[in-house]
Amino acid sequence: MKNNEIVKLVFRFALFAVAVVSVVLSFTLPNMTEAKQAISPFLYYTNWSVYLACLSSLIGLAVTGAMVIGKKNIDNSVFEGIQFAALIMIIATFIVSAFVLPNKIWMAGYWTLTSIFKHFLLPILVVVDFILFAPKGSARLAFPFTSLIAPLAYWIILIIRFMAYRSSQGGAIPEAEWPFYYPYGFTNIDNGHSLGGLIGLLAGILVGLILIGFLFYFLKKAKKDAK
Repeated sequence: MKNNEIVKLVFRFALFAVAVVSVVLSFTLPNMTEAKQAISPFLYYTNWSVYLACLSSLIGLAVTGAMVIGKKNIDNSVFEGIQFAALIMIIATFIVSAFVLPNKIWMAGYWTLTSIFKHFLLPILVVVDFILFAPKGSARLAFPFTSLIAPLAYWIILIIRFMAYRSSQGGAIPEAEWPFYYPYGFTNIDNGHSLGGLIGLLAGILVGLILIGFLFYFLKKAKKDAK
């Protein structure tokens, strides 16, 4: 067994362990309203990025383990697509936490175990795993676009959900129920934001994710061409 195979297996085991802890924390430490009512963990983009990263890390660990134990390569094109999708989805979590909400970085209450694992440790390890251990040429030209399926699905479902409830409530969600439909301040179209503004913001984010996706695509393509 080559040393680089051992390092890869150990790293992916550590990544999977961090992903599992992040998933557990997403359920055991739910967000609460001011009235101490629990909010579903499934409402948050961050948690969905964690779940996809956990699935990707599990498949990656299994593929690597099979290659090390069985001494043979495995056709893992499906894993490569899932890995790239998880990378793009969770890197958005990191970017928003580190750069879009810098005021929270300096708040002592923000540095909880849950926040550290989900917003920083797991995203960083997912990026490192892709850069160091994803096969050369593993990224396909379509990946920057197919990786948007999961984020798009989340935002479309979220918007349909709160728009349907707004309609049933006469065109506005009661303030006491905002936390159950608007997971983030910029999504609250009953509190000074507009649906058009939200869609425009999300469109900008998606364009940014496509650019990031192509950055990683060319990184892997360059490594393949240099082989």
